[in-house]
Amino acid sequence: MKAEDLMIEVQPVALADIHELKFDENKHNFDFIPVIDNKQQYIGVITQEILLRGLFTFETKSKDQVKGLLKNVPCILENADAWYLAENASQAVVVDGQGHIKGIITQTAIINGLTEFLNSYKEKFESVINATETGIIVLDSSGFVRIVNQTVSKLLRQEKVDIINRYVTDIIPDMPFLQSMEKQQPLFRQKVKVGNVLVINDILPIKSNGKTIGAISVFQDISILKQVAYDLDEFKNLTRDLESIINSSYDGLTVTDNNGVVLRMNTAYERLTGFKADEVIGKNMRDLVNEGYYDQSATLQVIKNKRSVTINQKIKGDRIVLVTGNPIFDEKGDLVRVVNNVRDITELTHLRDHILKSREQTMRYKTEISYLRSMHIGSNEIIFRSRSMEHVLWIAQKVATVDSTVLITGESGTGKELVAKLIHNFGKGIDYPFIKINCAAMPESLLEAELFGYEKGAFTGAKKEGKPGLFELAHNGTLFLDEIGDMPPTFQVKMLRVLQEREFMRVGGTKPIHVNVRIIAATHRDLAKMVDDGIFRSDLYYRLMIVPIHLQPLRERKEDIPILIQYFIDKYNQKFKYNKSISSQVINKLVEYQWKGNVRELENVIERMIVTTQAEELTMEHLPEYIRDKVFKPSANVKMKEAIEKTEAYLLAESYRKYHSWDEVAKDLGMGRATTYRKASKYKLID
Repeated sequence: MKAEDLMIEVQPVALADIHELKFDENKHNFDFIPVIDNKQQYIGVITQEILLRGLFTFETKSKDQVKGLLKNVPCILENADAWYLAENASQAVVVDGQGHIKGIITQTAIINGLTEFLNSYKEKFESVINATETGIIVLDSSGFVRIVNQTVSKLLRQEKVDIINRYVTDIIPDMPFLQSMEKQQPLFRQKVKVGNVLVINDILPIKSNGKTIGAISVFQDISILKQVAYDLDEFKNLTRDLESIINSSYDGLTVTDNNGVVLRMNTAYERLTGFKADEVIGKNMRDLVNEGYYDQSATLQVIKNKRSVTINQKIKGDRIVLVTGNPIFDEKGDLVRVVNNVRDITELTHLRDHILKSREQTMRYKTEISYLRSMHIGSNEIIFRSRSMEHVLWIAQKVATVDSTVLITGESGTGKELVAKLIHNFGKGIDYPFIKINCAAMPESLLEAELFGYEKGAFTGAKKEGKPGLFELAHNGTLFLDEIGDMPPTFQVKMLRVLQEREFMRVGGTKPIHVNVRIIAATHRDLAKMVDDGIFRSDLYYRLMIVPIHLQPLRERKEDIPILIQYFIDKYNQKFKYNKSISSQVINKLVEYQWKGNVRELENVIERMIVTTQAEELTMEHLPEYIRDKVFKPSANVKMKEAIEKTEAYLLAESYRKYHSWDEVAKDLGMGRATTYRKASKYKLID
């Protein structure tokens, strides 16, 4: 308590004006008023008694006479301790740090203020001791009860007012108060009966200036102590069991607080990581990551995201562990602990790598089997794995045994001529010629002469002996009419007659020539639309469409691409006396390319890479830029799942081409290391 807390605000009166001062009992409720001189300096106080008498005499007294009537009351700073006043003065004038008068303190104010303070202190003290479950009795030196708390009142089943001021042994006969007072020493753990309850009692003498002025008696219900002891034993047993469970786990376990400080770790964690408990416990996970103990921390991710997290963690010594961090929340939902389960997956990682390599070998074996299988079908140039090509070759072999006209459609470079040769080789005319003509490569006049031949002297520049046409030369064999969609409309009529009658006349001739020829036509154009547009004769179209065979573009049968790549690698290795291989990353990149030029374009790319690369293995850097740097865009006609998978494969391959490390790919794409390896394996991006 400070002096200002007891102060009454009063304005000082100047000595020169003191004769004008009048006392009003209703207004002036204080004993004196400070007086200042003409320099504003404090010179004393005028009391109420002198003031009352001055009403009649001041007017006749001089200033010096009035000054002699002033009383000297000490000054005290406003922030001074009020207890100083209680011990050293009964009145005071209160001033601030500059000596200016702020007010006065009267004896009555001191008594009332300190009494109020002591009562307040007593109430707080009683509130404190009443809040405890421990019994407390304060005794004076004679053994009379002066203070008692609520616990004692409950134990004695008496109101506190009925206990205070009674002699202690009258209410608690067994209390050894006199022994403690005689020995002037405390007594501990005395068994005393309070009412019907057995308690443990401690008596502590109270001393002041070396003299014992009383004692405090403290006691605790033995049944409560026994319960606490039991609970403590249970806690110890639970802690011991928990320690046993944690240390018996084969997996490593760590516990951190909500800031990432390591609190506990088991022996398995020490075994898995090689870290001793005193290295890690008490340290923050952020510091351990910065010091190189770990490459990342599941704990920090759990603290950040407030959910369970599983990561592949690399620790000192290049070991790899699988860490699952789980958050522990209190009843308010606040994070209080993070528990990490740690399992060594170094061997599993090695095993996974071995399995991935085995899968890669299996893929290569499947490719070779498909390659050998395609050769067994009858042409070492038709290489496939897809169901669509399997169906094409099945139709081709079926139709080869008859002489029905076949129309092969498909984009340029899909292998229409190869299928035509296969039909010829499997047919009855295998021992007779296979003759091809490109209907788009020559004008109508030359086309007629080439197909039907001419008699001698048929036109200027003709051979004297004449010349047989391709129909005659292909007798009993096969005539392959490539790009028939580009045949001139006027010549289509003549072609229709040959297909219907199986006879024709040479240019300049007069005698029909009968032939037995197998007709196979091919085109990259949409003949049905050309018929609708009036560009191609419908009767010729339907004559050709007896057995239609459609070859899908290479981009729609991607499963054929890996074995085609291997076939072309083998082909040009043998041709140029090389022994080159190709990485699976390059294969995957080529699989994703759209191949507008189909198989022909793929073969050209492989040949170019082989002849222009010095390295023994063809890698991503050897790909043509237009393939390597092509921005991936899924086709519009694919399902969502397929488009997502293709996009994932593309992003993984592009990132690996940039970093050459799957760990860096995981960081680049914001994926977990395990997820990155799993998806890379799924899309066959790992050697």
